[in-house]
Amino acid sequence: MPLGESMITTLRNNKSQRLSKDRKLRNTDWANSSKTETFSFDQQTASKEDLVQIRQRMEAKGKRKLVRFLIVFIFLAVVAFIMAPRMVSYFFY
Repeated sequence: MPLGESMITTLRNNKSQRLSKDRKLRNTDWANSSKTETFSFDQQTASKEDLVQIRQRMEAKGKRKLVRFLIVFIFLAVVAFIMAPRMVSYFFY
């Protein structure tokens, strides 16, 4: 049965290609290591104040990121709101 054999060969080739792509993706660094913040402290001797300070820094960083996102989103929404009627009148009238 040449048809069955060719199907099996195709499936094997696809599997090997898929596995090689998985290995490549696994080796890439999805999180940019320069942007991630690491904290080096001894977990046994870390004081409560140290942990509170780290938490406050992380919360402040999250708030800054949220504010940036909101500013960009609002700007794009305003631009879309202003430009939409002009684009409609340009294309349809």
